[in-house]
Amino acid sequence: MLFTACSKTKHRQNFRLFLLLITFLSLLSVSACTENRQTALAASFCSVTDENIDHCRYSLANLDEDSFVYIRSSNPYMPFETPVTLYLKLPENVAIVASEIVGESMYMGRIPVFWSQPEGSDYQQADVYLGACTDPQMVWALRIQFTHSEVNPPSESDRIWLHLTFQSHR
Repeated sequence: MLFTACSKTKHRQNFRLFLLLITFLSLLSVSACTENRQTALAASFCSVTDENIDHCRYSLANLDEDSFVYIRSSNPYMPFETPVTLYLKLPENVAIVASEIVGESMYMGRIPVFWSQPEGSDYQQADVYLGACTDPQMVWALRIQFTHSEVNPPSESDRIWLHLTFQSHR
């Protein structure tokens, strides 16, 4: 009988340790989602209503010394779970190969970004919708791969990635 009582006590202790471990791992997974990593480059996009667009300009110097793109947003705060339109102005000799948004402060998968150019507009546009997390200021990256439109077919050495980090807000 003494052996059975000790065995039950041992099982209770193991069960308590198991519950403690499960609780700890659950809390750890929630805290990973709310990690607030600081990224020096995190900023907001320019608004479509900004008159001075110089701060909306990004260089593609590795592709072409005089090439710049301009990126603007219908809502520079890039809120969660709200449709936002991005606007992109390209030089004539540059084409988009691929485009996506990825999470920087935590993994959120890849959000493909599809650009189209309305007739009569200088800007291409894309509608994006960012997912939500418990992090109130999630850091994301808009990644766009460009190439010379005159190179057909473009090789990997003819391509460049533009990596722009930004924060979204609730």
